[in-house]
Amino acid sequence: MAWLAEEAVDMAQNENVDLDFSTESIERVEELLAKLHDEYQARGDENGMNGLALAYGAYVGEAIRRSETGAHWEEDSDIAGPGSYPIYWRDGASFPVACCYKRMSDGPEENVWHKFQVLKQGL
Repeated sequence: MAWLAEEAVDMAQNENVDLDFSTESIERVEELLAKLHDEYQARGDENGMNGLALAYGAYVGEAIRRSETGAHWEEDSDIAGPGSYPIYWRDGASFPVACCYKRMSDGPEENVWHKFQVLKQGL
């Protein structure tokens, strides 16, 4: 996941967006995902969305892992199944790859920055 997160940093740089693995940078990921949502809507297909969700989800998870003591990745989840890449932190599991996919697919109601803030505050 760390390698994929670095790929997201490179992709963001191509869009003139700097990602530094701070949790605040998750807001910039949200902006990138919003733009991708609009592009996918305009094209009318979801081709390539899985790869982007993996990269940006890995980035969001890595930003969390680097800021939260004890946070760690796993490949599979009892809840979401194999290959769901949960990150465990604050006594629970989050699924940043799925969240990024839903943001690109479903739109603003799936805002990853807002979801992160809610989880960070323990709500």
